[in-house]
Amino acid sequence: MFSLGDEDVAVLENVRFRARRDQQGRRPAGEFAQRLARFGQAYVGDGFGAVHRKHASVYDLPLLLPHAAGDLVRAMSRWLRQLTTDRRRPSW
Repeated sequence: MFSLGDEDVAVLENVRFRARRDQQGRRPAGEFAQRLARFGQAYVGDGFGAVHRKHASVYDLPLLLPHAAGDLVRAMSRWLRQLTTDRRRPSW
């Protein structure tokens, strides 16, 4: 735990390789997601390569906390929208 201005921030290990991360799609959310939710007040999904997966840490967790898309996910969404709606090449 460390402070960022007036807020405390907890940095967790990479949970990608934890077997329990796959407790997805269970209603109510799986125990693993509930345990992760205790660490925060909000969820920001910014791993574009993972946000579509039904893993507890990226699927169930946003069901338990207020959530938003991060800057990378929003930028990739804009880029994909441009690719599918505009015939011109996207600007990088």
